[in-house]
Amino acid sequence: MARLSVLAFAAASKRVGVVYLEGNRLLFWQMSTYAGIDHAFAEKFAKRMIKRWQPDVIVTERADQARRKGARTKAIITTLTNVADDSPMLSVAIERRQRHRNKYKEAAALAERHPHLARIKLKPRRVFDDEPRATVVFEAVALAESVKEGPIGRAAATER
Repeated sequence: MARLSVLAFAAASKRVGVVYLEGNRLLFWQMSTYAGIDHAFAEKFAKRMIKRWQPDVIVTERADQARRKGARTKAIITTLTNVADDSPMLSVAIERRQRHRNKYKEAAALAERHPHLARIKLKPRRVFDDEPRATVVFEAVALAESVKEGPIGRAAATER
């Protein structure tokens, strides 16, 4: 494996984010509202993304460890994980760990590493505002980077 390619899915309330990284380059990101509402849409969306990108690794969040996620969102995460598990690629479900004090600081750090994300950079919200919709894209990037920095990414780096 010259460059580890990672396709990561993240789910939040009524939306699913997906990102594709090849090496350290973010080549694709997208958010789907349909996939976050219905299991059939989530399954079709995941299958389409896997077929399109043919990654080395598919990453999802562990639904049983998804803090601050509702039952519907956890069910969508489970659907995404099941699709990834059924694919011929390596599928990894990990606990999402936030490495910064809050999601806005994390998004700013991710946008620095991936300049294409600067245009959707999150702005801190007021208490009564809804969460920014693009949050789910930054969650997916964080999941992908966690895998690249972990044992799978280190193993791929030694194979070069």
